[in-house]
Amino acid sequence: RGRVVLTGHREGNLYALECRAASDGGQRGELVGATHAKPANEVENLWHRRYGHIGVGQFERLVRHNLVYGIDLNARKASTTDTCETCVMSKQSRGRHASTGHKSERSMELVHMDVCGPMPEES
Repeated sequence: RGRVVLTGHREGNLYALECRAASDGGQRGELVGATHAKPANEVENLWHRRYGHIGVGQFERLVRHNLVYGIDLNARKASTTDTCETCVMSKQSRGRHASTGHKSERSMELVHMDVCGPMPEES
């Protein structure tokens, strides 16, 4: 927490990101730092989370258009959204609540609300 993960600059309507891996002596590395130290799906999951839980199709599009480097799509073993607990949980839906059979007679007699937070997902 509290440390810079990457920096970048704007080029037209895109932002070019620069990432320096701690293990490369400060040399400019590929966008995904230290990929040699992690399996492909772990690196892909890391960037899936950093890009705001981007979908697999969008992720592949970034690679095909050479907008990210250091990720081998041929080495993929599983879809990132198959193993991302946050994405799985966010796609779930809750069924309708049963009717109470009580209809309120005046304003604020019956109040329904959802309470959630803070969210535990780290970025």
